[in-house]
Amino acid sequence: MFTTDDDYSKCFLISGDLVVVADAYIKGPMLGQGGFGSVFAGTRSSDGLPVAIKYVTKDEGHEDMEEGQGLLPLEVALMTRVSSAPVCPSVLKLLEWFDHPGRYVLILERPDPCQDLHRIMSHLSAGKRWQTCSCSPSEITAGASRS
Repeated sequence: MFTTDDDYSKCFLISGDLVVVADAYIKGPMLGQGGFGSVFAGTRSSDGLPVAIKYVTKDEGHEDMEEGQGLLPLEVALMTRVSSAPVCPSVLKLLEWFDHPGRYVLILERPDPCQDLHRIMSHLSAGKRWQTCSCSPSEITAGASRS
């Protein structure tokens, strides 16, 4: 879902770099941080659904991708694509996103328990990695090449 800056001010209270999602989402502790932003645990206020709130910084190098509704930030376009049918239950779904000056805010589903791929792979030996995976390499390739 695309939300304009006018709508954004109705959904967020902004205090410096800290963005607290008021009314719609309650922001919890940080789950992780990378080169492009941070991910926090969150809860959707309306029904208690656990979500991940991802803040992605905008910079001069961010890429846009042509989708049906015009240019979208690359990460939003890719998440929209993998969240559409046919859906893979192993891929997190993008629930909605917001465009704010300086950053994008993505709201993703957050299943429990959930770990990032790097953490899972670092705890498994090479031989156990494919045994643990619930899909085959060819399924991964097919999913990645899906248009």
